[in-house]
Amino acid sequence: MEFATLPIFRVMGISQTVVRTDAITTAQQLQQQWLASPPHMAGFSQTLYCVYQYPDENKVKITLGKLVANDATLPENLSDAWIAPQNYAVFTMTSNAPETWLHIQQQPELNRRFHADFETYPHYGAAKIYVGLVGDVRIIEE
Repeated sequence: MEFATLPIFRVMGISQTVVRTDAITTAQQLQQQWLASPPHMAGFSQTLYCVYQYPDENKVKITLGKLVANDATLPENLSDAWIAPQNYAVFTMTSNAPETWLHIQQQPELNRRFHADFETYPHYGAAKIYVGLVGDVRIIEE
């Protein structure tokens, strides 16, 4: 496990809000939908993001898409997720996402924020899960 602090960013793509117990299944369905018919949009890279935002203790909004400019126009058929600056515990997926999430849920020392978590699936390299943590965010700009 590593740690990272990231500034605000925006992911644009397809989304669905579900009860938390359906999150992994829904994320997998969104990935299948994306791969079958990827939306035409300009992203910063080929990396696919799966963002989990928690509007309340029972629901999760899942957005699957690409990192885009903050001022990019949102097409009618897509949605977006804005992720505020946050500290993260970063886990490299050694198997699949559900197994890695199970491992994360068994980490009692993680002081999770439950604001936003996300997965990254780069074109090259290992997939990762970023778990939002409680704490002051300190970003140094040079």
